[in-house]
This record gives sequence, structure tokens and C-alpha cells, in this order.
Amino acid sequence: MTREVWDFIFFKSAPFPKTNIPKEHLQRLRREFEFWYPVDARVSGKDLVPNHLSYYLYNHVAMWPEDSEKWPRAVRANGHLLLNSEKMSKSTGNFLTLSQAIDKFSADGMRLALADAGDTVEDANFVEAMADAGILRLYTWVEWVKEIIANQNNLRTGPVNTFNDRVFASEMNLGIIKTEQHYQRMMYKEALKSGFFEFQAAKDKYRELAIEGMHRDLVFQFIENQTLLLTPICPHLCEHIWTLLGKSESLMKASWPAAGPVDEILIRSSQYLMETAHDLRLRLKAYLQPPKNKKGDNKPPVKPSHCTVYVAKNYPPWQHSALSLLGKHYKVNHFVIPYCDYVE
Repeated sequence: MTREVWDFIFFKSAPFPKTNIPKEHLQRLRREFEFWYPVDARVSGKDLVPNHLSYYLYNHVAMWPEDSEKWPRAVRANGHLLLNSEKMSKSTGNFLTLSQAIDKFSADGMRLALADAGDTVEDANFVEAMADAGILRLYTWVEWVKEIIANQNNLRTGPVNTFNDRVFASEMNLGIIKTEQHYQRMMYKEALKSGFFEFQAAKDKYRELAIEGMHRDLVFQFIENQTLLLTPICPHLCEHIWTLLGKSESLMKASWPAAGPVDEILIRSSQYLMETAHDLRLRLKAYLQPPKNKKGDNKPPVKPSHCTVYVAKNYPPWQHSALSLLGKHYKVNHFVIPYCDYVE
């Protein structure tokens, strides 16, 4: 393995060296190198930024000064790992090996907890109670899928056109887009948030609000999308769900789900209705409380039979003028408005 041999492997323009190594072997080594380079991402601890990771960049530039295609494309530094909010230490007993963690939480449960532990260079915090809760969430998810498959004939069919149907479809599409963006940035905690926790919350809201019943096509579309979004973090469990859906090929051969159109106004309308209903419940609860600091009759008020919601068609003139002015400046100069309910 002389310098000329290494040059032939690493540099396309290098001539074949004088060596007893068969040419096909060296060509195979060169093909391997060309296949794996450039490195898409080098991931390491934040303590190595001022030494190893810096020289890692210098060395590549020194070896290929005229061929930037061989330089690393990205470097990602991560923080250290805390266990239950404390530094891991054998002396204090606050320690958990990878083997112990997998035996205790399973491979997918461990991956879920690690993804939820934290992103960026901040120290991630692996909390065992959160890992237990995560496993329970995964178990509940699998059992719900089994229940839906067993009772799918009870789900609604026909047109997918109710308000809640359209809101649910838009929220799914938005979740797919956001989760893909987080994965591309290697923000796994955020990907788990948008691709599992918020995705499940959208399903739960749809189940509660769809008085006419959940639509079968939307529900199975949700199960398929949820499985694909969670696969990078929990591949074993997602492969199991994939087989429950009757898929003949492995999940590893499936494509990332395609996101359809997102109706932001529809999503905001749904959120407004949810917030209004929550506000009405709080107001009703406060109204029905018995009066305080009054002697004599403490009889609670009669429960109302209905309520009337008034919606203004227009903003007050002063507010309309201010919003119109802000909207004009935004269109011309693209200023960022910190907070505004409406821009004309």
C-alpha cells in the first residue's frame, strides 16, 4: 500500500501505480471511495468543534484543493446526554448503558426517547419516565390501528366533503410538509413533535368532532402517513403496522408520503372554533358557580339552554385604517409584522 496506490484510489487523475495488487482490486477500491464521497454529514460532539472537526475540514481541503466535490457537505455538532436531568456518572449510579436501555425500553422505545431528548448543541435529556410514556403511546397507537382494521366497515364512506374532513386532510398535509423539513435539518425532536404528537392530536380532534363519523378513506390514509412519518425513528414498530395494513412489500421500499394542498384558512377556522368552544365552556362553568360572599340564598344560577355568538362583519374604523396601512407597507417593502389578526 504505497503512496502511489493511495493516490490512485483517492485521485481520479492519478496513473495506475507500479504494484503487485491486481488492477481490478484497486479499481473496486476506487469505486467504493467514489460511491461514499463526499460525506453528506459528519456528526460528532460539540467538544470536538475546536479540534477534530476543524481539522477534519482542513484536511479535506488540503487533499482536494481543486476538487470541492470531495469536501464534506455538512457538519453537525450535538450536545452531551443527560440522564434524568443529571450528568451520567458511574460513581453516582446515574448511568445507563445502551444494552441496558434497549432491554428496558426496546429498540424503538429507546429511539423514540432519544429523538425526544433534544436537538442542536444543547445537552439532550433522556428521562426514563418520558421513555415509559413514549412506549405507552406506541402501544396505544398499535392497538388503535388493530381496532380500526377490525371495525373498518363501521366507518363512513362516500364523499369526503364535510368541514371536519377537509380540516383533517389539510392538517395531515401540513404535518407531512413540516416533518419533512425537520428531518432534512436533522431536528429529530421537532420531527417527532410534528410527525407523531401533533399528527396524533389532529386525528384525536377529528375523531371527537366528526359527529357524522370518521371517513374510512381518510382514516386509512392517516394510518399510512403516520407510519411513514414515524419510520425513521421507530422502524420496527412501523414495519409491523405496515404488515397489518396488508402491504406486500417491506416498508423500507415505500416512498415518503406526498403532501396535498394545505388550506391555511380552513385550519385557522377550525382552530378558532375550538378556541371559541373552549371559551364558552369556561364562561359557562364560571356562570354556574354559586355566588360568593352573599348571605342567605346561595342557590346556583339556572343552567342556560342556549347561547348566541355575535361576529362583527368589519373591524372598527380606527383598526381598519391601521391594518390597511400595515398591509400596504407589507406589500411594498415586505416588512415582517410581529402580530396581526388580519391584513387587508
